[in-house]
Amino acid sequence: MIPADNQLIDGGGVGEVYAYGFRNPYRFSFDITSEETRLFVVDVGQAMMEEVNLVVAGGNYGWPIREGTSCFNSQRWSQPLEQCSTQGLSEPILAYPHQDDLSAVIGGVVYRGTSIPELNGSYIFGDWGRGNGHVFAAYPPTSDSGDWDFMEIQVETANESGVGQLLGIGQDKTGELYLLTKDPGVGPVGDSGKLYKIVP
Repeated sequence: MIPADNQLIDGGGVGEVYAYGFRNPYRFSFDITSEETRLFVVDVGQAMMEEVNLVVAGGNYGWPIREGTSCFNSQRWSQPLEQCSTQGLSEPILAYPHQDDLSAVIGGVVYRGTSIPELNGSYIFGDWGRGNGHVFAAYPPTSDSGDWDFMEIQVETANESGVGQLLGIGQDKTGELYLLTKDPGVGPVGDSGKLYKIVP
């Protein structure tokens, strides 16, 4: 059954579609509070940028017109077009380029735990990091418009080479954070999976 409040149920697209314009969403989560429910979806880019979206019903998040905030060039992926039509497209809440080893965004959750108060209300997400992951905290802008700011969380493990391949981020019933990982550089094989809990 198609929800009666889907934006496209009366035309303009397939009625079952809630939102569109994604290239390769890799994890999504709901943040549910007494005031509102928000849907976060990350989208892995083709060649140049990664993005995080705050999704609304009927939203068009740009692919294949845009990759992050750049105009996607289907002929030369690494050379964005100088301009493109953005009419009707929803902006990501944050986008970042492939720099250093940043390469594929990993979706996460809004932190609602108590053990790390400075992260309260931030969106925790990661990047695959070409096989050795990074974890970030993103904070909403102080005004109603603008991109979210984000900073890297320095995660220390007994493994001095880092957290390894970051595969997923989750939380328990108290809102505390967990990382699902594998050893760096082993690809999609093996039995090196680990689950870390983030503590202060």
